[in-house]
Amino acid sequence: MKLVTLKTSEYGQSGAMIGDEVLNFALAVGSDTGSAARWIPASVMEILEAGPEGLAIVERLVKDTEDACDGEKDRLRAIGALNPYDQNQYLAPIPRPRITWSHGGAYPAHREEMARTQGREPDLKKPLHPSGFFKNTNAIIGDGAPIPLPANAPDYVDWEMETSFVIGRKCHNVKKDEAINYVGGHVIMNDVSARDWVPGFQLDKNPERNMALNHFGKQFAGFCPLGPCIATKDEVPNADDYGFSLKVNGELKQQDNVKNAFFSLGELVEYLSHWMTLMPGDIISRGNSSGVGMAEEPRQFLRPGDILEMEADGIGVMRHEIIAAGD
Repeated sequence: MKLVTLKTSEYGQSGAMIGDEVLNFALAVGSDTGSAARWIPASVMEILEAGPEGLAIVERLVKDTEDACDGEKDRLRAIGALNPYDQNQYLAPIPRPRITWSHGGAYPAHREEMARTQGREPDLKKPLHPSGFFKNTNAIIGDGAPIPLPANAPDYVDWEMETSFVIGRKCHNVKKDEAINYVGGHVIMNDVSARDWVPGFQLDKNPERNMALNHFGKQFAGFCPLGPCIATKDEVPNADDYGFSLKVNGELKQQDNVKNAFFSLGELVEYLSHWMTLMPGDIISRGNSSGVGMAEEPRQFLRPGDILEMEADGIGVMRHEIIAAGD
């Protein structure tokens, strides 16, 4: 099942992808007099918070729609409850998660390419533990929303394709072998980065810009695309073996498999849940592999009109256009 948040209001409306169409849960249930007792939350967050029982109710509605006769599907289309995916606008599946954590230095290939840009030897040994940083909630956007270049940092904006997982149950001090039981699904993230505001990347002579003490270059508006859906665990049977890729203007830039990361999903959950209590809807990134614009020769950064296309097996495709600040 692939859960989405339709941009029907400020906070959106839960739905699900059915082939190349999307089912709006509120409109579908509200029009079904034979299922008046069926409970479907307005948000994907509430569905996850309801646990396995909540997901099961939603799965039944999706399955009923998939199996419905053509006449019933036409009725749903007529009332706007079922329509083509590209005729809707979307928020992130979880528009305002409590926690969005982005894994840094997650792949040997990315460590190697970034060391090369800095003229040093890479350290490709597996770290003792995962490291990362938080993305602020106001940076989150959904599939199809434009990514604006920041007015005060427009010149060195780069892409970082990351796959992520979504916590489905309250999670604290969980061992890695049990971790998958606490996962609700999987989602694509792009850790968009203004390289001149990321520590360690000396792109100009301005010491104030290069001495930024935190990852401020990853916090601008639109710098945390999430989508296109939350693919539940049945859509990604092996959480530690699936591929992903990123294209810029149709040109393949990144391609890898999560199995090549330093840390497995279970290891990430075990480590993070040691320090904090993870809750349903929290987003945990698995990090970025090689192929970023910073490491190209010559370097390539994003410009207005560029189209980013990210794809992950079992999850789907997410697209964004880069726009100038203020557009």
